[in-house]
Amino acid sequence: MFIAGMLTCDIHLLTSADTSHRESQGNGDISARYGRWAIIIIGLYLGGVPHVPSTRLLARNPGWALLSSLKPEIMADPKWIYHFWSATLIMGVVPYVHVIKRILCSRICQELGRISYGLYLIHGPVMWTFGAALYSWAGCCRAANSGQEKLQSILGLESGFVLSQFILLPLSLALARLVADLVDAPSIRLAKWLYESSLRKESDNIY
Repeated sequence: MFIAGMLTCDIHLLTSADTSHRESQGNGDISARYGRWAIIIIGLYLGGVPHVPSTRLLARNPGWALLSSLKPEIMADPKWIYHFWSATLIMGVVPYVHVIKRILCSRICQELGRISYGLYLIHGPVMWTFGAALYSWAGCCRAANSGQEKLQSILGLESGFVLSQFILLPLSLALARLVADLVDAPSIRLAKWLYESSLRKESDNIY
């Protein structure tokens, strides 16, 4: 998935010089517009793969009988191959769908994108420590035979789970912001400096 993201980014950068020309043509091409939306819908459908432990159970879900047969046998968890294609398809066309691009270019989405790597790094430790303690305190995520499975739910989710998010979500976002400012940004500056230094050395060696 990371390699697909790098390739998609490189392709987008290489073709960015001709973006305005392609967009002016694409705006008048109805089939291209509908094609992009079709790819997004397919990507969203694949991203909603049911969370089941085996391909046999996946095939029992409506619309997944044929798709379940496309999973490589070497993959133990069936959902990852569908998540990979979902992310790749959506990433490839979102820059050319103006409605979605306008939303993703908003200030909130840009900030979430800036801290996304920090959130990726800290969400696991937060869930294993604070999350586990909060869930235990709130009494959520009980076993089905615990006798409390009929607790009032919110949109199908246990009340304790939803209430815990009022603490976990702000905490995760705040820690992700710290990681972005103290770890991610300095590492990017360091990598950029090393890259530019290597270019200067190569240019000096030429002469």
